[in-house]
Amino acid sequence: MFMRKRKLAFFICAGLSLILLLAAHARADDGADNATDWYFGAGISLYVVDVPDYAPVWDVEVSGLGPLTISESSRITLAGGPIAAPLFEATLGKELDDQWFVETRFEYAYVKNRSSHSNWGSDPALTHGTVFFPLDGVDSNTRGLWSTAQMELEFEFQQYGAALVAGKTFSGDDWHIRPFAGLWFQERDTTYRMDFGDGGFNVPTYFVDDIETMYRGLLVGVGLTLPMNGWAIELETTHGVASAHTQYSGFWDTITSLPGTSSDLSLDKYEWAYRGTLQASVSIPVSNGWEFGLTGGLRYLSYVPRLMSSGQANDAKLAGPAHLVGESSFSGKLGLEIVYSF
Repeated sequence: MFMRKRKLAFFICAGLSLILLLAAHARADDGADNATDWYFGAGISLYVVDVPDYAPVWDVEVSGLGPLTISESSRITLAGGPIAAPLFEATLGKELDDQWFVETRFEYAYVKNRSSHSNWGSDPALTHGTVFFPLDGVDSNTRGLWSTAQMELEFEFQQYGAALVAGKTFSGDDWHIRPFAGLWFQERDTTYRMDFGDGGFNVPTYFVDDIETMYRGLLVGVGLTLPMNGWAIELETTHGVASAHTQYSGFWDTITSLPGTSSDLSLDKYEWAYRGTLQASVSIPVSNGWEFGLTGGLRYLSYVPRLMSSGQANDAKLAGPAHLVGESSFSGKLGLEIVYSF
């Protein structure tokens, strides 16, 4: 439910950006002698982004009748690191009088993939296995398998964002500088769905972990354009701060009616985040009003959430509940763009 509400809020913000842009256009038309052109740009890129590790289960050992041996290194990482996705971007802008401009920017990236994993078990010796704990940390009793575990994981990543910026262009003989400032929004969602079992007679367990983060903040930036023999080289950097609101919803369920065979948890976390971007492009006019170019960029985001799955407490009486921690993330893109001025 909250996912739909957050997406609705995002599209409302995007709609407001367009409304404000149209209002700026109407205002410019009041003194139409100085009004200049609209421009629209669209691009598609290969987007490589670093995502946190996902480690919902543990590799454990038992020595004779001794206690369970478990540590942070016992977590089994099933997903994480750099992933690749297509990134779609669009910009709609209006050049106003006295070289002022206003524009709204949009982006969207999505990827879903599946992977298979296994972890050895010592059945029937029951000394080595793959286990997990209640998400809310109500106890330290293990659930899982002492036979070899088979895990089928589906990973889904989605990122979309918008920005509304305004600024002024300063021009020289062979350069243009465009400082600007504005608002930015970004939603970053990751969903994990996993079937956990041994492929045999044991009843499988189904896991779902959904993590959604909305960033809302302010940014400043500057762009530099250098015309060169009909070509144009453009450099741009932005720096923004935002409030980051993360919502987590997760559960696992073993399809039986016995107690202790399911667990669920919801979490909220608020943090501050910094985002820095650096982008470069090379473009050339290809027709009246049309430009075609190659673009690339880097991005740093100081906070993305990582789910630390529930584990065993030191006293073996209460399990450590699942919780969220923050990590930084780098990403990069390389692609093509086209711009039309009208």
